Amino acid sequence: MGGEISEPLLVREATVADLPAVERLLEGAGYAYRGLGGALREALREDLVLTAWRAGVLAGSVGIHRQGPEVAWIYALAVAEGASLKAVGPALLAGLEAHLKPLGVAYLAYMDEGDLAWLRRLLGQAGFARHTRVVGFEARAGPPPAWGNPEVEVRPAGPSDLPDIARLDQAAFGPLWGYGEHVFRSVLGTAALFLLAGWRGEVAGYILCTLHPERWAHIVRLAVAPAHQGRQVGVRLLAEAFTDLRARGVEWISLNTQEENRRSQRLYRWFGFRPTGEKVEVWVKRLLGIVGSW
Repeated sequence: MGGEISEPLLVREATVADLPAVERLLEGAGYAYRGLGGALREALREDLVLTAWRAGVLAGSVGIHRQGPEVAWIYALAVAEGASLKAVGPALLAGLEAHLKPLGVAYLAYMDEGDLAWLRRLLGQAGFARHTRVVGFEARAGPPPAWGNPEVEVRPAGPSDLPDIARLDQAAFGPLWGYGEHVFRSVLGTAALFLLAGWRGEVAGYILCTLHPERWAHIVRLAVAPAHQGRQVGVRLLAEAFTDLRARGVEWISLNTQEENRRSQRLYRWFGFRPTGEKVEVWVKRLLGIVGSW
């Protein structure tokens, strides 16, 4: 046995036919991460899932979500029982880079929702570094403390608004956090609240919220265009959201933001948001461009 030559590891893009095996792997693997709400079938259609095979047996898999034009987020990674994490993990990550760089993806990111030491070690060895932490806030859905700028017009977002909203989002959040137009298109009509703020004919900001059980809502996104910051656009959007959600019976509202985003946190605290204590690390590797620039 000791003289046997092991079969080479084959890393390839997954197909729909691979989905049952990948699902079983994620459910039963000794090393498994599944986060960001990723749906494998959707990812196989729109994003990227890689599989690693040895002698016809699935040894590992990794899935990414293309959130924006320049960023991909790892939402699933698993290595099978009996397979080598040190061999399969790096092969999957190298395969991701090889697929993503030609597409212009500059960042590969991971949100450590499960506080997984084994995955942090794997990513660190592959050149990832801790970039920030995402912190959680929540507030009672009480009356808003102010209504913001009365000249700001607020209305539901529509299909024709999405290109402008995507451009605004990229300008407000940058390439690492910005959403692509496809993300907004996927939630249009299904989100509980998707409001657009207009200022003298220009798209000035938007807010996107989801509803959850037990009278709870989550602010997925609140963005104000850099050119319109300081005009209380965010106040206006939050006030409209609080009023709408309270009318639906919502009692609690939650959101997440980067720990260094003090400006937004001041606004949220004014509306009664308080830290929940939830903190999730974000790890990033620069694939293209100058290392260390964001």
